[in-house]
Amino acid sequence: MKYILPKGIEIEKAVVVDKKSLCMKPDLKITLVFEVVDHFEQSADLAFTQYSNSRLINFFNLHLQVDENLGHSFQKINVDQHSLNALDNNPSSLVELVNVIDSIFDSVKRTSISMTKEELLQKIMMNCLDFVEIREAEEQIEILEKTVPDWLCKKVVSSGDTMYCVKNALDLDSVRLRLLSSVTKGD
Repeated sequence: MKYILPKGIEIEKAVVVDKKSLCMKPDLKITLVFEVVDHFEQSADLAFTQYSNSRLINFFNLHLQVDENLGHSFQKINVDQHSLNALDNNPSSLVELVNVIDSIFDSVKRTSISMTKEELLQKIMMNCLDFVEIREAEEQIEILEKTVPDWLCKKVVSSGDTMYCVKNALDLDSVRLRLLSSVTKGD
């Protein structure tokens, strides 16, 4: 408001005593200056209100025109839907996810036969920059589960956790080829 009504508002810094802590605290003293407005026919309060409203409307209209000049470049874009569609339609992103998942299981030297869904998703997010949100990675994993269920296996344990494991018996190249062929058939 000080920017909109520079002469109509005075702001003074002050120091006051806090009664609970008995310490000095900074405070602001804000004063409305009614003398900036001519108020012959009406009260000073009403004249000041009309003056501040007109300044506020002028400020809003001025900045509205600036937004129109900027065009659509600063409008919110639905990134989630755009990125999901790009990943769904891009078979190479699924192949990349297969490579990432394989490297994750290789890095733990496949000593742990399976890992929780949360662990897998966190490691995917750390190793693959294609995903902005965990939900995107989850959806891609679901596609992998349906497309290559004999490579990426999902199992729900008694504690309620979802566990994933990768079967070594399958050749990774055959998994990639099957994935590419099934995705291109779906288009």
